[in-house]
Amino acid sequence: FFDHLFREMSATDLIVEANNKFHEFKSAYNTSPPDFVLCGKLLNELKMLFIKFPTFLPGGSKDSSTRAKEVVLARQTLEYAILLNTKEQKLEDFERNMSHLQALYDDYSDVMPSERRRLIVGLNLLRLLAHNRTTEFHMQLELIDTADHEDMYIRDVIQLERFLMEGSYHKLLQARGKIPSNEYIVFMNMLLDTVRTEIADCSVRAYEKLSVKGATKLLMFQSEAETLEWSKTKESWNRVGDDFVFDRMTEAEARALPFHDIILNNLGYAHEMERIV
Repeated sequence: FFDHLFREMSATDLIVEANNKFHEFKSAYNTSPPDFVLCGKLLNELKMLFIKFPTFLPGGSKDSSTRAKEVVLARQTLEYAILLNTKEQKLEDFERNMSHLQALYDDYSDVMPSERRRLIVGLNLLRLLAHNRTTEFHMQLELIDTADHEDMYIRDVIQLERFLMEGSYHKLLQARGKIPSNEYIVFMNMLLDTVRTEIADCSVRAYEKLSVKGATKLLMFQSEAETLEWSKTKESWNRVGDDFVFDRMTEAEARALPFHDIILNNLGYAHEMERIV
C-alpha cells in the first residue's frame, strides 16, 4: 500500500514539475519571435521528465490514476515541438517528434482526443508533399480515418496534391492565400519552391529559350525582378538580354525528373496556347 502511494505521489510530483515547464515552453514559443534557444532547452528537460512517467515505463499500467494527465501533457508538448520545428525548419527534428507523437495518438487513443491532432496530421501531410515524398504521403493518408478527410486541415492538403498531379500550378499559388492555418506557410512555400524547380528543370527540356516575362508567368512569380533573382540559383538558366537561354538536358536526364511528363505536357500546352494567341 505504502509503495503504491509513494509511486502515485512521485508521479503527481513529476506531473506538477512537467506542467510548470510546459507552460514555460509554451510561453517561450508564443513570444514574437519565439525564443528558440529557451524552447529547445525546456523541450529537452520535458522529455527527460516524460521518460520517468509511470505510464511510459516498461509494463506501465493502464490503471494509474495519473495516466491520462501524463499522456495529455506529453502529447501537448510534442505537438508544440512540431510547430516549433516547423518555424525553425528543422525537418529531422520534425520527423522524429512526429514519430513519437503518432505513437501517442495510436497507442493511447482511449485518452481524451487532442484538439490539435488534425492540424498536426495535416501539417505532416503537407511536409511530405512539399518534399516530393508522394508514396509516403499516400501511405499516411490511408492511415487517416476517412471521416477526417473532410476536416479543413486535411482536406486542403489533399486538394493541393490533386492540383499537383493535375499540373494545376496556378491553383497551388492561389491556395497559398487560403491555407487553413499560418502554421502551413513554411511548407506551402517549400511546396511552391519544389514545383518551381520541377517546372524550371522541365523548361530546359521543353524550350531552347524563354523570355523573362514568360518565365515570370510560368514560374508564378509576381514580378520579373523575383524571377531574375531566383534564376541566379539555376546554372542552366543563362540570361541573354530579355531572354533565358538554356543549357539543354539529355533525354535521360529529363526523364529522370519527377512529374516530368505532367509538367512537360503542360508546358507544351502553354506553348501552343501562346502560338494561337
